[in-house]
Amino acid sequence: MWAYTVFFIAVAIFSALMPIEFIKGHPDNYQQHKAEAIAQNFIIYRNSIREYAGNNPGFSGEITTNTLPNTWRDTGLWTNTMSSGIAYVYGDPPPGVEAVVMDKLGYPINTGVKSGGVLVSQAPSGGNKITNDVPIPASVPAGNLVSVFKVN
Repeated sequence: MWAYTVFFIAVAIFSALMPIEFIKGHPDNYQQHKAEAIAQNFIIYRNSIREYAGNNPGFSGEITTNTLPNTWRDTGLWTNTMSSGIAYVYGDPPPGVEAVVMDKLGYPINTGVKSGGVLVSQAPSGGNKITNDVPIPASVPAGNLVSVFKVN
């Protein structure tokens, strides 16, 4: 009889500790999923701004979020500006988001980080950074994730 008691106590202790180990064992998965969700939000925002800018080429200034489709949810991370036929989408995302954005977009040269007043893009597989001669406005803070596109 006491063997059953010991067995049930062991099962109870294991059952109580298992959720703690599960939570402790998966913070990286949570961070990765969070980075992927934020990256997808940036891409939807970027594409929506690009579409709006293409339909309104004479526009100048910030495109407000109420003009964007309801498929995008405002996280408060992104903003934009449009001037002289060039649109800039930018923000300061949490760690890991830039790499996910670059991977999902296929490492485009028009997306990267503002450094030294210009756009610096990441090459695939963590390769060398590519410094572009694309000047980024002073209103965009250094270190921000930026996507730049010309409006036709």
